[in-house]
Amino acid sequence: MIRKMTIWNHTIIFITILSGKKYIGLILLLTLFLFSCENPNEIGLELTGDPDRIGSFYQEIELKTSLINNDSLFTLSIQRLLAGETYNSEFGKLSASSYTQFGFSNTKLSIPDSATYDSLVLDIKNDYAFGSGIIANQRFTIHELIEDLYDTAEYYSFSSAEYDPAPIATGDFLLPERSDTILSFRIDDSYGQRLFEAAKDSNMIDPDEVNSLHHLFKGFALISDLANNSVMGINVINDSTALRLYYTYDDSTYNYPFGLSGVANFNRIVTDRTGSPLQGIEDVHYEEFYPDNDKSYIQSGADLITKVDFTPLLDFFDTIDYATINQSIIEITIDEPVYNEHAPSYLSFYYTDESNKRLRFQNRYIGLNEEGTTQLLRAGYNEEELNYEAPISIFCDDLIQGNTTTTAVLMYPPDFGIANTVNQMIVSPGKIILKIYYSKVK
Repeated sequence: MIRKMTIWNHTIIFITILSGKKYIGLILLLTLFLFSCENPNEIGLELTGDPDRIGSFYQEIELKTSLINNDSLFTLSIQRLLAGETYNSEFGKLSASSYTQFGFSNTKLSIPDSATYDSLVLDIKNDYAFGSGIIANQRFTIHELIEDLYDTAEYYSFSSAEYDPAPIATGDFLLPERSDTILSFRIDDSYGQRLFEAAKDSNMIDPDEVNSLHHLFKGFALISDLANNSVMGINVINDSTALRLYYTYDDSTYNYPFGLSGVANFNRIVTDRTGSPLQGIEDVHYEEFYPDNDKSYIQSGADLITKVDFTPLLDFFDTIDYATINQSIIEITIDEPVYNEHAPSYLSFYYTDESNKRLRFQNRYIGLNEEGTTQLLRAGYNEEELNYEAPISIFCDDLIQGNTTTTAVLMYPPDFGIANTVNQMIVSPGKIILKIYYSKVK
């Protein structure tokens, strides 16, 4: 049915779509303008003729949520190694450890025959600290791997590698005070001497064949003391991160830096949700989980995400005739984080189906885009307001018009952060809302 109305000598055409829904898409509205102000009376049409015929309105709609626990976070060849322990009454306990090879640097390995061993030091660029470790030393140990790592293998957050339980180095650090600095582990001299002798002999370690190095020295495991209360991150692609073999030659001291980038490595991140609102979620994967407190959670590293259901939007517009969306904004306000427990820097929203997994198209995940672009939408974190906010008008309009059957999206932290941080956030009930500015015929 086509209904024609005339206002100020302009023609407005409305098309009623008879599909069992009461709402209507306004196909052509020549005098409608979009505004982003907070006052709904300033949004939409300003009528000089009959102001009672069409009006602009504002509505907040609470969205439904559930939690999804993924079980296969891929962590091979990452840029940040993680190690530490955290506990939060909402999330439970999280433990992180890392496993890595070391390889040649840009400098060719060449140590004079007459050189003498001095020491072996693992320097790490600490670029991340999560938790309240400033109140006490955090202890970490370095262990020699006794299991080969492979850069073609599939390592996940639940993977592990066998290592010698006796540490070859121990370090104690106050992480938040020393974040983004260089931390050093002095490696046991027996291990250092063994590496030095092999490095001098090209028959043992061929400087042109890194496999000869990995055959003799498989790498390290970085393990956190169970008493720790923070997680630290190591930037492996930074030149400051290196295993430095110091030696003396002609009364001078030199060092050869073995690098930790471009080699096989992975993070192991495990959780124990016992006694927390999330208890039981670890037993179900890719299924919707509803905690008793009705809160929403995201935890990077553990790959815990939130599913957002937009059916309340459809329910609302089912009650309205002759309406069109002017602007739609999603707002997520989080609970205030505990000290030094960082929230994700931004959130993205991915399409999903009954599998509760992110959908792919041509080998990339697809989701809500920045409006007017093909770039994936990023809702940035506002530390002062403790919220994330982003316009999603096109998606909401597509839902109402029936142009998409996707009524739910998966709310994700940054892809980089999901395997390289343990950032987390909590959202209390009623704090994930749609701000809808719309116009309708009265």
